[in-house]
Amino acid sequence: MGNLIESVNARERRLMIEDERFVEEQRIKKALAPRKWAKLREDLQNECEQTRNASSVSIRLESPAANEAKLRNLESGAMALLTYVPDVPCIFYESPKRHGQIVFRLSSDRASLQFVENGAPQHDSEIVQNLMIDVLR
Repeated sequence: MGNLIESVNARERRLMIEDERFVEEQRIKKALAPRKWAKLREDLQNECEQTRNASSVSIRLESPAANEAKLRNLESGAMALLTYVPDVPCIFYESPKRHGQIVFRLSSDRASLQFVENGAPQHDSEIVQNLMIDVLR
């Protein structure tokens, strides 16, 4: 009987520690995600300018709201819509080629975030390039 009670208590402690860790990670993600979102929008804007300067293609980043970004090909009309959801935090996206969700993963040092798309970690530049390719065609 004593082993059963000890086992139940140990399990409850483990679950409580896991819950506390999850809550702490969510708190950190929610604190860091707005900067990561702003940096993504900045990187997209820079890529739009570089594309416009290096080719005849004109892609514009529109930001009608703080939590929204539209990447629009002015010639073809192709558009990728990104919606940042700070409560989760995550980014939903929809483009002519695909749609999905980009989530934020906390780094091992718990000081920065990494994008994760379809379960795979993605560098910021990969996210930007993939979105640009989506509206180029």
